[in-house]
Amino acid sequence: MAIAFVLGANTDGSTTQVTGPTINIPAHDSGDLLVAFTSSTRGETPFPAIATPSGWTKENDVEAGAASAIRLTCFTKIGDGDASAVTMGLAVEDDFSCSAVVLAFSGAEQAIDASDDTVDDNINDITCPSVTTTVANTVILYAYNQDDDLSSITLFDDDVGFNGTNRGFGDLGSGGGGNNGQQVGVSSEAQAAIGASNTCVMNMNDTDAACAMTIAIAPIAAGGAEPNSLTLLGVG
Repeated sequence: MAIAFVLGANTDGSTTQVTGPTINIPAHDSGDLLVAFTSSTRGETPFPAIATPSGWTKENDVEAGAASAIRLTCFTKIGDGDASAVTMGLAVEDDFSCSAVVLAFSGAEQAIDASDDTVDDNINDITCPSVTTTVANTVILYAYNQDDDLSSITLFDDDVGFNGTNRGFGDLGSGGGGNNGQQVGVSSEAQAAIGASNTCVMNMNDTDAACAMTIAIAPIAAGGAEPNSLTLLGVG
C-alpha cells in the first residue's frame, strides 16, 4: 500500500503561554498516521522537555540555544478520525511560545523507519541530515525550527539540497512574548529505493539557534507502488 498525504494543520505560536500548548489536528480517517512537529522557545535555557500526550509516541526531541532555548520535537499517532485539538504536556513558569505542523498520511506505519537530527546554537543555514531507509517506498520528512526574533526565512534555496531541485516548500510562523520569536517548517519527498535520503538545507535570513530533523515514514506493506510526491507546507 502506497503512502499518500491526506492533509496538514498548522498552529501559530503568536502568543506567550504558561501551560502546555494546544495544537491543531488535520481532518483524517481512522488508521491514518499523524506526524506532529512542535517548535517551542523561551527566553532562557534549558528548555523543559515536552511530555508525550496520551496515545502519542515521541519519535525525536532536540534542543539548541545558549542565551535562549529552542526545542524541536516529533510525535506520531495512528489517528482515530478525531480532529480535535490536542494539548501538549508542557508546563513552564512563563514567557514561552509554541508553533506546530501536524501532517496526516494514509497507508503509513506508525513505526518510524529512520530518524536523525542536528542542532546549532548560532547558525544561518542548517541542514536536515540524510537518513538511511530500510524499506522501499518511504516518505522523507524534513523539519526545521529557528529561535529567530520574528524575522523572515527563506526555506529551501533553489541552489542547494535535493540535488539542486526544489521538491517542497515550507512556510514560516512566529510567535512568543518579548524576544521569543520562532519558526517551524516541514517539507517532504517520496523515496522509492532503500538507502540514503537527500539532505535538505534551510536558508535563514538571520543567525540564531536552530534545529533540523529528518524522519522517514514507511508504508504499511513494503514494496508497493511508489508513493505520491508531496509538496507541503506548514506554518507554525
